Amino acid sequence: MKKPTLKLLMMTSLLAGAYAPIALATKQCEPFEKQVSVDGGATWSDADDLASAPTAAAGADIEYRFVLNNCDPSKICYDTRISDPVLGLPETLVGDGVIEPNSQVIVTSLNEGFEKLFQPNFCTKEFIENIATEKTRLDGSPEEEFSDPAFVKCDEPPKARLGDRVWEDLNGNGRQDDGEPGIPGVPVDLFSPGDDGICDSGDANENLVDNTNSNGDGFYFFENLDAGDYCVKFPDPAVALNCPVDQDASYTIKEAGGATADDDSNANPNGSSDVVGLPAGGEDLSIDAGLFCSVSLGDTLWNDSNRDGVQDNLNQTGG
Repeated sequence: MKKPTLKLLMMTSLLAGAYAPIALATKQCEPFEKQVSVDGGATWSDADDLASAPTAAAGADIEYRFVLNNCDPSKICYDTRISDPVLGLPETLVGDGVIEPNSQVIVTSLNEGFEKLFQPNFCTKEFIENIATEKTRLDGSPEEEFSDPAFVKCDEPPKARLGDRVWEDLNGNGRQDDGEPGIPGVPVDLFSPGDDGICDSGDANENLVDNTNSNGDGFYFFENLDAGDYCVKFPDPAVALNCPVDQDASYTIKEAGGATADDDSNANPNGSSDVVGLPAGGEDLSIDAGLFCSVSLGDTLWNDSNRDGVQDNLNQTGG
């Protein structure tokens, strides 16, 4: 289709979910335009390049629409279809595929088959570019194809934060009681759970995101994190604690205060927390680990035949 200058013939309203042809005003006729809105449809931009692209907040909803013009004053367009791979829109017929001479049709997410023109939480990277393609056939002419891009710039998402405390659980009850000390200077690793979504300390090095050491009070922090899923790997109790020779070092009871308590331990027996999901700008300062020295009980059970409370014969068999 050529781009003639056309005069206004008539104007009709666009009904929600319906295709209402609008006669073209006097202007240079563009057969196909893709437009974008970052304010809920209040304003629309052609945004054919990054310089003219509107800017949206990180995680914002983005809405698109297509403006189709039959620039011919006397011939009908048939079999009009649109595709947009980035939006997940396969080649889709626009209504019955017909655009009357000298008319305009606007396609929105309210039209059947074009629901994907509304993209929730779409602004997730620095900028988004996608190109839509229209195919149509002017009466008596071969099929024509038109493409048009639309750019959107996205604000950088706010960073997230994760952390809290490694402490010595002196009484082994799984809670941070008054007077129980933090453990300073011990390593804490942050890693991603991997494709299986499981916090497994065995692959911590493969998915390591960051590492730090606890401060003088046992607190640790990971800053400037992107939104995502994370696992915290706590230090080996045997290394972090200087237990007496007759005591074993171990992690304390997990979630002794319940799943929502923030003063208990979150370490599994393998030393990793469960998966912690952080949204953009989110903060979780409740991931703790309690370590303690457990007393090892046990010795010899013997038959004290003379009832003097003393193992008189160290070679006697225990009972």
